[in-house]
Amino acid sequence: MCRAYAPDVPPKNRQIEVALRLHGFVFKDQVGSHCHFEHPVLGIKVTIVGDPGDEMRKGTLHRLLKIAGIPKRPNW
Repeated sequence: MCRAYAPDVPPKNRQIEVALRLHGFVFKDQVGSHCHFEHPVLGIKVTIVGDPGDEMRKGTLHRLLKIAGIPKRPNW
C-alpha cells in the first residue's frame, strides 16, 4: 500500500519538521538526536526526537501538534 494512503502509518520526523517550518517555526539548536524549533513571534518551543527517517509515535505527535497549534492531517 502506498504510504500516502496508509492511514495508520505515523509520519516521519522529516514530515513533521516540514510542517513546523511551514507554520513559521525556525530551527534553533540540536543536541544529539533532539532538534529544537521555536516560533519567533509566539515564543512556542517544540522538540523533535530521533533521526529524520524515524516514525514519530502517535501520542508524541498529537502532543507536539497541540503545543505548536498545527491542525492534524487526516492521515496523522
